Amino acid sequence: VRGGMYDMLRGPNRSPRALAGRISGLDAFEVERFELRAGSTAIGRTLSELELRRATGATVLAVKRGDVVHPSPTGDFCLQQSDTILVLGEPPAIDKVLALVDPHVPVA
Repeated sequence: VRGGMYDMLRGPNRSPRALAGRISGLDAFEVERFELRAGSTAIGRTLSELELRRATGATVLAVKRGDVVHPSPTGDFCLQQSDTILVLGEPPAIDKVLALVDPHVPVA
Protein backbone atom coordinates (compact mmCIF):
# COMPACT_ATOMS: atom_id res chain seq x y z
CA VAL A 1 0.00 0.00 0.00
CA ARG A 2 2.70 2.50 1.00
CA GLY A 3 5.35 1.08 -1.36
CA GLY A 4 5.42 4.14 -3.59
CA MET A 5 6.12 6.44 -0.66
CA TYR A 6 9.43 4.73 0.07
CA ASP A 7 10.92 4.97 -3.43
CA MET A 8 13.25 7.80 -2.42
CA LEU A 9 14.70 5.58 0.31
CA ARG A 10 15.50 2.74 -2.06
CA GLY A 11 18.24 2.25 -4.58
CA PRO A 12 21.96 1.59 -4.38
CA ASN A 13 22.97 4.98 -5.78
CA ARG A 14 21.30 7.19 -3.20
CA SER A 15 23.69 9.00 -0.90
CA PRO A 16 22.74 10.14 2.61
CA ARG A 17 23.51 13.75 1.66
CA ALA A 18 21.16 13.61 -1.33
CA LEU A 19 18.39 12.18 0.83
CA ALA A 20 18.72 14.91 3.47
CA GLY A 21 18.43 17.54 0.74
CA ARG A 22 15.15 16.05 -0.46
CA ILE A 23 13.35 16.22 2.88
CA SER A 24 11.81 19.60 3.60
CA GLY A 25 13.32 21.27 6.66
CA LEU A 26 16.58 19.33 6.61
CA ASP A 27 18.36 21.69 4.22
CA ALA A 28 20.53 23.12 7.01
CA PHE A 29 21.70 19.66 8.08
CA GLU A 30 24.36 17.35 6.75
CA VAL A 31 24.76 13.61 7.09
CA GLU A 32 28.38 12.58 7.37
CA ARG A 33 30.28 9.41 8.18
CA PHE A 34 33.55 9.06 10.02
CA GLU A 35 35.75 6.02 10.36
CA LEU A 36 37.42 5.67 13.75
CA ARG A 37 41.11 5.35 12.96
CA ALA A 38 43.90 4.21 15.26
CA GLY A 39 44.56 6.91 17.82
CA SER A 40 41.00 8.22 17.92
CA THR A 41 40.03 9.29 21.42
CA ALA A 42 36.57 7.79 20.80
CA ILE A 43 37.85 4.20 20.62
CA GLY A 44 36.89 2.19 23.69
CA ARG A 45 34.37 4.78 24.87
CA THR A 46 30.59 4.59 24.88
CA LEU A 47 28.39 7.12 23.15
CA SER A 48 27.25 8.28 26.61
CA GLU A 49 30.83 8.86 27.69
CA LEU A 50 31.52 10.90 24.55
CA GLU A 51 28.36 12.99 25.00
CA LEU A 52 28.43 13.72 21.27
CA ARG A 53 24.99 15.31 21.15
CA ARG A 54 25.65 17.59 24.11
CA ALA A 55 29.20 18.45 23.06
CA THR A 56 28.55 18.92 19.34
CA GLY A 57 24.82 19.16 18.67
CA ALA A 58 25.06 16.24 16.23
CA THR A 59 23.12 12.99 16.45
CA VAL A 60 24.57 9.53 15.82
CA LEU A 61 22.20 7.81 13.41
CA ALA A 62 24.06 4.50 13.07
CA VAL A 63 27.35 2.74 13.58
CA LYS A 64 28.74 0.25 11.07
CA ARG A 65 31.07 -2.38 12.48
CA GLY A 66 32.41 -4.72 9.86
CA ASP A 67 29.41 -5.86 7.85
CA VAL A 68 26.88 -5.12 10.59
CA VAL A 69 25.01 -1.83 10.86
CA HIS A 70 23.72 -0.80 14.29
CA PRO A 71 20.93 1.75 13.70
CA SER A 72 20.07 4.23 16.45
CA PRO A 73 22.75 2.99 18.85
CA THR A 74 22.05 3.48 22.54
CA GLY A 75 24.30 5.35 24.93
CA ASP A 76 25.97 2.17 26.15
CA PHE A 77 27.23 1.34 22.64
CA CYS A 78 31.03 1.13 22.88
CA LEU A 79 32.98 2.32 19.84
CA GLN A 80 35.84 0.31 18.38
CA GLN A 81 38.65 1.00 15.94
CA SER A 82 37.44 0.88 12.31
CA ASP A 83 33.81 1.55 13.30
CA THR A 84 32.11 3.98 10.95
CA ILE A 85 29.70 6.39 12.60
CA LEU A 86 26.94 8.13 10.67
CA VAL A 87 25.96 11.49 12.14
CA LEU A 88 23.38 14.17 11.38
CA GLY A 89 23.95 17.80 12.22
CA GLU A 90 24.53 21.33 11.03
CA PRO A 91 27.97 21.91 9.45
CA PRO A 92 29.56 23.36 12.63
CA ALA A 93 28.32 20.33 14.60
CA ILE A 94 29.81 17.96 12.02
CA ASP A 95 33.15 19.77 12.35
CA LYS A 96 32.98 19.36 16.14
CA VAL A 97 32.33 15.62 15.77
CA LEU A 98 35.39 15.31 13.53
CA ALA A 99 37.51 17.22 16.04
CA LEU A 100 36.25 14.97 18.82
CA VAL A 101 36.72 11.60 17.12
CA ASP A 102 39.87 12.45 15.18
CA PRO A 103 41.71 15.36 16.83
CA HIS A 104 44.68 14.94 14.45
CA VAL A 105 42.65 16.19 11.47
CA PRO A 106 42.58 19.98 11.15
CA VAL A 107 39.06 21.39 10.89
CA ALA A 108 38.58 24.62 8.98
